[in-house]
Amino acid sequence: MIDLTDIDKKILEEVQLDFPLSERPFKIISKRISITEEEIISRITYLKEENIIRDISAIFKAGPLGYKSTLVAVKTDDPETTAERVNGHQGVSHNYLREHKYNLWFTITIRNEIDFRTEIADLLGPKVKNFLLLPSLKTYKIGVNFTFSDKKRESSNIILKKS
Repeated sequence: MIDLTDIDKKILEEVQLDFPLSERPFKIISKRISITEEEIISRITYLKEENIIRDISAIFKAGPLGYKSTLVAVKTDDPETTAERVNGHQGVSHNYLREHKYNLWFTITIRNEIDFRTEIADLLGPKVKNFLLLPSLKTYKIGVNFTFSDKKRESSNIILKKS
């Protein structure tokens, strides 16, 4: 674990809560916390290298864009190799090893016209035949915003929304 500076904490709070949709988002954030754009980029690069920041990205609603998604549970004798195959698919957003009969679970998003069973079978390869498609029946999105400074937020850190 690394010790976060006060600036690191401010940066982490800013990028979670209100990331600017701008040609130069880090310049806008730098003005909010009174440091240079270069320092913001440098600190974020460092925090990414230290695995404090996993990713900074947008989350889109799949349906209106012509996509569908599902959770997949896989029973495999070689979870590490299977996980590597799965991770190579551009539509996979989460992939977890589990202590369970179905020992690899991942979410995948694909175009509406593609068949899930065919896509998953091709992705897993001929050695893995046992998988379950677990589509959501009702979607709830949870957002967790971590507070790093001592200040209290007016709103809850966990937001649950039906979508």
